[in-house]
Amino acid sequence: MTDIPAGTTATITYINKGNVKYIEQKYTGKFDKTIELPSGQNIKFTVDVKLPKTTPASKLATFIKVDGEIVSEQIQTGKNVKYRFEFKLP
Repeated sequence: MTDIPAGTTATITYINKGNVKYIEQKYTGKFDKTIELPSGQNIKFTVDVKLPKTTPASKLATFIKVDGEIVSEQIQTGKNVKYRFEFKLP
């Protein structure tokens, strides 16, 4: 899950079942997707966004859950934000 701030768009990439790569360009709003993957599959999730300059600062909040448990949680600020998460399921 990631929440793209208003006034900007993001490029989101992820791997789906069967190692199929998906690219969501010019994505806006909340990206909240559940994907069921087999054990042993490689996982890769990326978000690239240019945050607008605002007061208070714009932020990108991203969470990765595996079996309902958060395994990665990151809140980023700045101008050119890049989130990367890659691992192999047990």
